[in-house]
Amino acid sequence: MKKIITLFAFVAVVLLFIVFVSYTISNNETTGAIDEVSKEVVEEVVEEVVIPEPAEGGTLKVAINDPASLNPLVNKDESIDLLLQLVFDGLVSLDQNQKPQVNLANSVEASVNGTYLTVTLKPEVYWHDGEVFTADDVVFTIETLKALGGESMYAKSIENISYANVIDDNTVEIVLKQAYSGYLYGLTFPIIPEHIYQGEDMLTTEKNMTPIGTGSYIFEAYTPMQDVSLTKNNNWHGGYVYINNVSAIITRDEAAKINSLEANITNALYTSQVDWSKFTSNENWQVNEFSTYYYDFVGFNFNHALLQDKDLRQALVYSVNREEIVNEYLMGFGTVTETPIHPDSWLNTSELAVYAYNINKASEILLKEGWADSDNDGILEKGNDKLSLEMIVSNSDPARLAIANAIKEDLAEVGIEVIITPLDSAAFYARIEADDFDLFYGGWNLSPIVDLTFAFGTNATGNYINYSSATMDELLANAFKAMDEITMKNEYAALIEYIQSEVPYMSLFFRENALVTSDIYGEIEPSPNNIYDSIENWYIAE
Repeated sequence: MKKIITLFAFVAVVLLFIVFVSYTISNNETTGAIDEVSKEVVEEVVEEVVIPEPAEGGTLKVAINDPASLNPLVNKDESIDLLLQLVFDGLVSLDQNQKPQVNLANSVEASVNGTYLTVTLKPEVYWHDGEVFTADDVVFTIETLKALGGESMYAKSIENISYANVIDDNTVEIVLKQAYSGYLYGLTFPIIPEHIYQGEDMLTTEKNMTPIGTGSYIFEAYTPMQDVSLTKNNNWHGGYVYINNVSAIITRDEAAKINSLEANITNALYTSQVDWSKFTSNENWQVNEFSTYYYDFVGFNFNHALLQDKDLRQALVYSVNREEIVNEYLMGFGTVTETPIHPDSWLNTSELAVYAYNINKASEILLKEGWADSDNDGILEKGNDKLSLEMIVSNSDPARLAIANAIKEDLAEVGIEVIITPLDSAAFYARIEADDFDLFYGGWNLSPIVDLTFAFGTNATGNYINYSSATMDELLANAFKAMDEITMKNEYAALIEYIQSEVPYMSLFFRENALVTSDIYGEIEPSPNNIYDSIENWYIAE
């Protein structure tokens, strides 16, 4: 029977072929032409993108706010701080993996007990006015920061420094209040010249508007309400830069910054308030993404008996599709995380898929814990307890409110009811201070100095969740005291593993920002510490 069917199929194919050939010949004879259309080949034209060779010249044009001060120790505006990173250097800088690297320092050696640092300075470094950079400048800067206190955005950097001494022109001794692993991170503050600022009132001196640093670009002019001009430092200790000038154009607000890029007034834009779709869809713009220090989470109130159950907290995290939230509400500009350790940090050993979205896993945990929907109302219960929780959220950020509702919907899928209560900022913080919440949607703008004691340490100032664990306290202390690289890596690995197990927060994501550039080439690698990181590799085609 199979042979007959096969033969029939073969005959059918032959007949169809004969009919097709007969029709083609007949059609060609009738028209007197060969069917050229059927033979025409349409070739796709692929435009070759030509990247110009690196060359000296051009102007980097950025937008900034109107500066109140161009002294980096006194300035409090983020856009000005970023610009001043081109003018000033620190003893130490952080690389792309958030790892400290010497900058103005040639070496930093810690004593055996970790409370004394010997900083040897890089030789032949000069201020922009030609004066030699010395140890006196370092000590003067530290003393100035201590005198400024909370008036400086770099106050946290020196909070563990007791005092500093000049050993010789190229050597500084820094005495710490206690040994701690973040001592190198604390040395990233910008150094200012003693010979310029000595005897000046740091908050009011007119010299604040004519900065002199050791950085890759030299201050040239400030025109109020118009711009700040910089020119490249041909004697920069960090090497050679291609771009000749920087023009920082003063704009009135974030919308004006965006408009300046769209109108080709600027060729580089950094802002966190952007509809990224308009930039990612423009082939003339390059979107250079990076993870910021802005970390979003849901805090659990450990005074709530139900939330003391670690298995329940884990089930809550399994139930939330964090990747989908990032894609839908942040347009993909976020990195899901399991801990408050920056995703790019050399200390981050976290496995990002520990609590990957898995409602089956969540339901399995809840069932094992005795939760069931006995009355078929869609909400799980155990005994007299309903699995119903209130989440408070500040209504000052529409994105957070939308994300809170997405979390609510995800948790409802496994039978957990979440009641969202939007509050103004004052009421939100008042309820947190009063421990009047089950869950709260929060966020930290974390410091590059990696120390989570403030959030998870027993009775710590930022421990709003009332979390207390002797094991956590010990791990935090061990990580804080680790002075060498290997020990630090190991201690943070142990801490991260415990945080992942305990789930004191439902970690959501680190937000991403981007430096959007136009007609700028080279390796553009902005970082949360410095958007102009790697500027020595940038160039502009004239």
